[in-house]
Amino acid sequence: MVADRHGQEALIRLYRAWGEAVHTRGAWPDAGDLLGRAGLPPHLAEVMADDAHDDLVRASHAEGIGLVGTHVGTPVLAVREPGRPRVAVFGPVLSRVPRGEEAGRLWDGVVLVGGTVGFHELKGRPPGPPRT
Repeated sequence: MVADRHGQEALIRLYRAWGEAVHTRGAWPDAGDLLGRAGLPPHLAEVMADDAHDDLVRASHAEGIGLVGTHVGTPVLAVREPGRPRVAVFGPVLSRVPRGEEAGRLWDGVVLVGGTVGFHELKGRPPGPPRT
C-alpha cells in the first residue's frame, strides 16, 4: 500500500527504516515510529493489522515468483540493468548484514551475476548463525 499510494521511494524509505531498526538496533520497531522515520503518515499504522490490502502483497509476491519461478521462496530480488531485460533471482540470503563498501560490492555482484545470460543459482553453506 505504501508504494501504491506514496510511491516506490517511500517504500524504500520504509524498508530502510525497518532494516535499521532490526539489523542495526536489534529491535522490532513500533509501527508509528517506523512510519515517522520513513516520513510517512502515522495513520498508515492502522492499515498494518488490516487484511484489506493483502491483495497488493499477493500481487507483489506473484510478480516476483512470476519472474524467478515457483521453485524458490523468498527473498526474490529483481534487477534491471540499463538496456537489458528485468531479471530476478532468489536471494541473497545472508548470515550477517554487510555495511558500507562491502554492501555496495555485494549489490554490484548480485546485479552482475543476475544479469548474466544463463545464470541460474549460486548457493553456499552458512558460515555461522545470523548476526546483525
